Amino acid sequence: MRDKLPEGFQTAEYLDEHGFLDRIVERRDLRETLAASRLVIHFGGGGLAAQAIAAGVPQLIFATHIEQLLNGLQIENAGLGKVIDSHNPQIDIARAPKHILADNALREQTARAGHAHRDMLKTMKPLDTFEATALNLVGL
Repeated sequence: MRDKLPEGFQTAEYLDEHGFLDRIVERRDLRETLAASRLVIHFGGGGLAAQAIAAGVPQLIFATHIEQLLNGLQIENAGLGKVIDSHNPQIDIARAPKHILADNALREQTARAGHAHRDMLKTMKPLDTFEATALNLVGL
């Protein structure tokens, strides 16, 4: 029931060699690539999940450990994607991308979330907020 994942399974090279990837993207090109994407398939890391939310792109998260699963469940609960627990042998992984791409409500929800996130970032000044909070904590 609990098969071991193949050696190197979590590397982009393994996924590319086995036909799971359309492309491997350098981090500096990620924003532009996400803006042109219809679906992001990843392991559930917080950085890529946040970038996909900001881009308004649905996500399919293939979680292989607890942190990825927890991130994926949050994405799923927010209506921004789906998570697959790699330790569940009953999941049909091959059908998941087609199902997500056909889900208009999910695409609309992720587009709205991305727009709201980008609007928030226009007015938000995280460094100023951090500095004010830190100064307040030390009593200045």
